[in-house]
Amino acid sequence: MNNELKKELMNLLEETHTALRNVIVNLDLGIIIHQDSGWRGREILSHIGAWDREVAMALREFLSRKEYLIPDYGEDHYNDRAPKEQKNMSTNQVVEDWKQARKELIEAINLIPADRFPGDLLYPWGDERGSIYDLVKYFCDHDIEHKEEIEKFMKDLA
Repeated sequence: MNNELKKELMNLLEETHTALRNVIVNLDLGIIIHQDSGWRGREILSHIGAWDREVAMALREFLSRKEYLIPDYGEDHYNDRAPKEQKNMSTNQVVEDWKQARKELIEAINLIPADRFPGDLLYPWGDERGSIYDLVKYFCDHDIEHKEEIEKFMKDLA
């Protein structure tokens, strides 16, 4: 059963990443999508990639029987961190980094042995615990939320 859950997560990670990739292929990633924050498509990808890496780090620490917490900057400050760190990268570099972050997350899941899956771990933001499955599923849903907002933005442009 645990291997089936891992396989389901891997498929879900691939599906949601591919779905977002299929949407952004037709998008100028330099266009502002979030008027309030000024985030363009590239900042959205930076943000998603950063969270993929945080989840991967939490899983690697779980594997080492440790717990991982992101620094407590507050959610808005934290979410802005990756886009600011990547501001000097080209858009192609941002896209490649986003893809690499997803690979790192998949690799981290692959490292978890079946007997430790679905696991119970502290989520990286620190005030919630749960299963690996629920944590990863949460971020797959996060991908879909951003994909849908980009699709809406593109539809509104048309």
